[in-house]
Amino acid sequence: SVRIGIQGLAASYSDAALLQTSPHATKVFCDSFSDVFAALQDGRIDKAFLPFENSTAGFIGENYQLLHGSGFFVTDEYLHRVEHCLLGPMGSTLNDVQVVWSHPQALAQCSRFLKDHGLRTEPYFDTAGAARDIGRQRGKAAVASIRAAQLYGLEVLKQNINDEAVNWTRFLTIEKQWAWAKRAIFSCPPQDFQEFMADLANFRFISLLSQPIQTEGWGHRYFIELSTETIGSWKDLITKHRNVKVLGSFDCKR
Repeated sequence: SVRIGIQGLAASYSDAALLQTSPHATKVFCDSFSDVFAALQDGRIDKAFLPFENSTAGFIGENYQLLHGSGFFVTDEYLHRVEHCLLGPMGSTLNDVQVVWSHPQALAQCSRFLKDHGLRTEPYFDTAGAARDIGRQRGKAAVASIRAAQLYGLEVLKQNINDEAVNWTRFLTIEKQWAWAKRAIFSCPPQDFQEFMADLANFRFISLLSQPIQTEGWGHRYFIELSTETIGSWKDLITKHRNVKVLGSFDCKR
């Protein structure tokens, strides 16, 4: 079966999302986003499946940066609804919790609940990893899924603690080969940004993200997502703007 790399452990949200979209794939668990890209580079996986945006916490800029430098391409998207729970060791209560572990994105998506309850937070590499590792630690809890509670034998202290009831994460599939489709993502250097934007009148604008170029003082790279009903128009756009890099193309699900 196809080997697909994800960041996190069993019962992470990446795991749950991949189970929905590719139930028969061989999952390869990686500790970090960069580890997933490295696995694709080394041929240990056939595809990567990573979160790039959340409807509450926004873009995951690290993954855009990694994608830009990888030479790989986005080929598909999947939208996964995320419902966070506060999990503790079996037998514990909410009053026992002093410190909460989870992935920074999960903590950001539940910031209101955590602040209102006066809970100190500590970032962890993964939601499911945090759930696994707090099992025998009194005074600690994890933000993770109900599935993580079931898998790692934890108490569900509070369900649905995300700030927004409608909380979606957008996952993108990344591969070594690609083909033009109706949606596309580009990276644009700062010196070409204004000229590129001036030629987008015939495209539907989806999103814009700026990220610092670490080797340049105050320089920013722009990640632009566009849509079109005329696939042939992509070629004309890229032919004119040769410094703009294609990061992938796919048919959107929304």
